[in-house]
Amino acid sequence: MRKTRSANRSGISVPRIVAFALMALGALCAVSGIALLVAPSRFEATATLTVKPAYRTDRTLDTEIELLRSEKILKPAIEQLHASAERTPAETTPPVGPQDIAELRKRLNITFSRDSLDIRVTDRDPQTAATTANAIVAAYSAYLTGVTVSLREQEVKTLRARVEEGRKQMQAANELLLDVGRNLGLSNASPEEVEMSHPTYMEAVREYRRLEESVTALEHTLKTKEDALLKPTDDPLLTKEEATPESRPAGPNRMFGATALGLGVVLLLSGGAVTARARRRTASDRL
Repeated sequence: MRKTRSANRSGISVPRIVAFALMALGALCAVSGIALLVAPSRFEATATLTVKPAYRTDRTLDTEIELLRSEKILKPAIEQLHASAERTPAETTPPVGPQDIAELRKRLNITFSRDSLDIRVTDRDPQTAATTANAIVAAYSAYLTGVTVSLREQEVKTLRARVEEGRKQMQAANELLLDVGRNLGLSNASPEEVEMSHPTYMEAVREYRRLEESVTALEHTLKTKEDALLKPTDDPLLTKEEATPESRPAGPNRMFGATALGLGVVLLLSGGAVTARARRRTASDRL
């Protein structure tokens, strides 16, 4: 009886298919491993912050993270980094463009842990990663401070308008009461006599006094708010843990690269062994 080889319908032997699959998978693993091994090291730095309750708003966590990733925060952070970079006298600070902000977003990762926000930045240089994370925290703190000052300034402006309007009302009411009093001949009358003879007039006097008390209270509140504006605004962050440069690269790239390269070599050798065995079997069958 003549010996036969196991083959598929197209005539290609099963061992050759297995060998090809092993070698293709091995080549893929080896190339991936080499790519991971030669890729530049990336370092990660983390800055942690917690916002004081007085500065918190009804914004959701997603909105807060979106704010940290927005141009409002990232642009001044990059500007701060540019301003602090060492330059020769002939060099000027480069402007911050959309590409700079987009590039930083790619290296930025923000997560929420309990009541704190963790701001992680990756970079080829560990010091740059830490400096960038801290710059983002500083820009975020400055933004919250600016918003708070703006709200206080608007509050003072509104109070000033109310006090001014109250004073005008007091002046008009006072002039009206004096005119009515003169017309009624009440200049020398006692309050009891006026109450008996002209109760409506006395009710107007009491209304004027209530208005006067209200305006006085507003003036006191305005003075307190104006004094608060003159004082330095406190840091809106309850806690702030600055990022420090890491000594080891972030991520398991090198470990995965070595593993993938080793697995690729093993698969390539296995594929070669299967191929050699299939050739020996073919030669034996022909004999």
